[in-house]
Amino acid sequence: YAPLYKSLLDGKGVVDSCTITLRNNTGRFSSRNSAAALYAYLSGGGGYRIPVRLSVTIDGGSNWHRIFTGVTKTPVERTATTNSIRTVTIACRSNEELLLQERMSTPVSTLVAMHTAAYSESEIIATWLQQLGYGGGDYALDTGMHTIPWAWLDDESPLEDIWMLATAAGGRFYADYNGVFRYEAAPHYLASAHTTVVDSLTRDDFGSIDLEWQDADLYSRIVVETAPRQESAVAVIWEPDSTIVVPAGGSTTVTARFRQPVVSITDVAWKAKSSASQDLTSSVSLVTATFYAQRIDLTWSNAHATRAAYLYGVALSGVPLVGGPTQEASEDYGGSVPQWWSNRGERVKSLRGNPYIQSRAQAQSLANFLFDQCKAPRLRVTLRGVPGVPSYRLGDRLSVTDSLLMSAATEIMIDRISWRCNSGGFSQEISGVDVTAGLYAQAAYFRLDTDALIADPKPVFY
Repeated sequence: YAPLYKSLLDGKGVVDSCTITLRNNTGRFSSRNSAAALYAYLSGGGGYRIPVRLSVTIDGGSNWHRIFTGVTKTPVERTATTNSIRTVTIACRSNEELLLQERMSTPVSTLVAMHTAAYSESEIIATWLQQLGYGGGDYALDTGMHTIPWAWLDDESPLEDIWMLATAAGGRFYADYNGVFRYEAAPHYLASAHTTVVDSLTRDDFGSIDLEWQDADLYSRIVVETAPRQESAVAVIWEPDSTIVVPAGGSTTVTARFRQPVVSITDVAWKAKSSASQDLTSSVSLVTATFYAQRIDLTWSNAHATRAAYLYGVALSGVPLVGGPTQEASEDYGGSVPQWWSNRGERVKSLRGNPYIQSRAQAQSLANFLFDQCKAPRLRVTLRGVPGVPSYRLGDRLSVTDSLLMSAATEIMIDRISWRCNSGGFSQEISGVDVTAGLYAQAAYFRLDTDALIADPKPVFY
């Protein structure tokens, strides 16, 4: 996954991938051979989105470790040649793939209910997942950091929206090795599970090591844009561009799309007439109206047996949400710029376009948090040729020592694991950021219901 600060900068998450090549010398996986054992399942593209779980053992089967859960894309079959046997190669994606192609719209009732209950980003993420049919065992979400006053989907990918929600609070959303969807809030890595070193590696434990001081996410000033929204006065929110025609004895459905989300519909006005201007209003009825935050599906029915109805004066009135990018919050060194920056010039990062940063306090919190993560070069350590340890997880802390490159051990937090499993064994490439001095500005922050309000209390988290 992306480092804690990186997802905030990019606004995107990572979908893990896995490629599996299987021996197909008996034709078991053939999709075009009707005699194949799995033909009934794979023919006609049946190999798409098959659930996949991959586990590894390094002790002869006494212990198995899950390292990947997801779904297949589509298999690729290769015939036998003089140099190789028949194979099938299956590209797989982690469970985010299941969300990526979904499309959702938020009912007005849900929009208003979340606003009234002052939902946090975590509660909104749970709402999106529940609307997709996922239960509590399918996800694990940290407590939210910020109240997001208004949140909605308009025929959008819930995954991309959840990524924006997570980054608007300085957190991260991803599917783990067990296929569970996880939201980790900004202070997640203060927990003892992520401050304890799980293993120590020396030169004997890897083939090669790279140390890279990265400057891609190095900034001396952070600017965060906020886009507050509020309810406006009742106004006409939609009128059709062309005449709506309802056939005799039939019905017509029209989708009214709005420029801004709408919290309530106060009136749906319309009248009907025939092509000869005969009043047919009494023959026409609005049968159903399905209300979403940024559109409404309207279905009219015409009971007249012989005449089509032409609707005129159609207008929807309601209460729209108005607002947009109007404020900024920033953080920098102020008047105490360190010597390191004095002859390197200023470098500014502006975060704009996230609709879920909706208050100045939220924007300032993000600016402060991100500045602490990006104000100095960060060391990235990459280990190649590591004899595989399948119990390593993203977020684990490792101690790394190489006497030729460093005088003392460096602690890294793993944010990328690449592995290979074949006849040669199980090996890994591990990459992580230096957290020897800690990932946050403070080692500990004030905790509600735990810490006392003493004379010199711990600071509140950003």
